[in-house]
Order: sequence, then C-alpha cells, then structure tokens
Amino acid sequence: MARYTAAFLYPILLAAQAPPARVELVDVMAVRATGDPRSVIHAVNVPAQPAETACDMLVAGAGAGGFAATLRAAMRGHTVCLTE
Repeated sequence: MARYTAAFLYPILLAAQAPPARVELVDVMAVRATGDPRSVIHAVNVPAQPAETACDMLVAGAGAGGFAATLRAAMRGHTVCLTE
C-alpha cells in the first residue's frame, strides 16, 4: 500500500506557478537496503486542470487521531476531507 498518492501531492505541485506535466516521486516507505533503488521511483502525470474538492475541514493523516477528528467533525455537520 502506497503511503503517498498523487492526489495528496497535487496541492504541493500547484503551489508553483507552472507545475510540470510529469513528476517523479520517491515512495520513501518502500525504500529497502537491497534490491533495485529505481523500483521506488514513480512517475506521476499532473493534469492541467486537477479536480478541486471543497470542504469545511481538511484532516491530514488517517491514523486513529485523524479518523476520530473526521468522525467528530462529520457528526457535527461539517464536510470533511480526510487524506493519508
């Protein structure tokens, strides 16, 4: 399971004036002491117009705390975006 997805990195890429059309990312959680180091480098195509999602609250991290915060905010009527 990949820890970081392209969707998670779009806001970082969009902070630049003109994001590149293709970016190479390293899956740091998959790096091993043996084997081919190039196997953890993934190429990501960045769309010209990425989809936007509106929400009242953004929770970064789907661990126990992030999930609990998301549930609590949703129970209080907020729209929540949960990212891992």
